[in-house]
Amino acid sequence: MKTLTNSLMIAAVAMAAVAGEAKAQSMKVEVPFSFQVSGKTMAPGSYLVSTRTNSGIPMFRLLNTDSRTPVLAMASQTRDQSGPAKLVFRCGEGGCALAQVWTGTAGAYNLNLPKAAPGARAMIEIKAESTKAAE
Repeated sequence: MKTLTNSLMIAAVAMAAVAGEAKAQSMKVEVPFSFQVSGKTMAPGSYLVSTRTNSGIPMFRLLNTDSRTPVLAMASQTRDQSGPAKLVFRCGEGGCALAQVWTGTAGAYNLNLPKAAPGARAMIEIKAESTKAAE
């Protein structure tokens, strides 16, 4: 009985994960500087940014394809603005932090910034090299 209950719980979690990833797209971006996102410092390099919606909450998985280092970021706010797919960084004396993700199709998403970043002095936009719908 215990095995059946565990199997059913695992199946339910797996189905929820698949349903949560139904709306997915990705973009490739070359970032020439280190930056912070979700409390983690990411190295310069080529990134694959995957957009996922889990229970209505937009999430982004950034994978450094050079080092194979991933990080997951949740959007704090959605903006209904159209524009090309890109990442927007806020930079200051303490370095750069990922501030926004523009998907090119679903609008712009604001991310939570580290405490040092709100007084940033510069904004840097990096347009995506390519975008595609994930399978």
